[in-house]
Amino acid sequence: MADKPTWLETPSTSGVYLFNPFTGDVLTAVQRQIHRSLLDQPRKLTLFYMNPLNDDDTFLGLPWLGKQRELPTGIWDGVRFVVYESCIASPVLDQSPTVAT
Repeated sequence: MADKPTWLETPSTSGVYLFNPFTGDVLTAVQRQIHRSLLDQPRKLTLFYMNPLNDDDTFLGLPWLGKQRELPTGIWDGVRFVVYESCIASPVLDQSPTVAT
């Protein structure tokens, strides 16, 4: 992995899947890059987080990401599958008609 994750810098990224990912400073850097990407290009982003390495799910405390659900994996006991969605709204253009006075 590069020092700076660059794969999230496309405005079309709408989903991120992490299976048993890294921890510590590397995970923090990835979280910051995801957040920066959403600030630069506000949009709905879904993050699929499978098998957090420990019970300390660091995505849970991020104010810009909301936990949507936790799903059973069906085949692995003790393995968690958590789905998050971004809480940074896309800008909405006002399309209401203008009334002349």
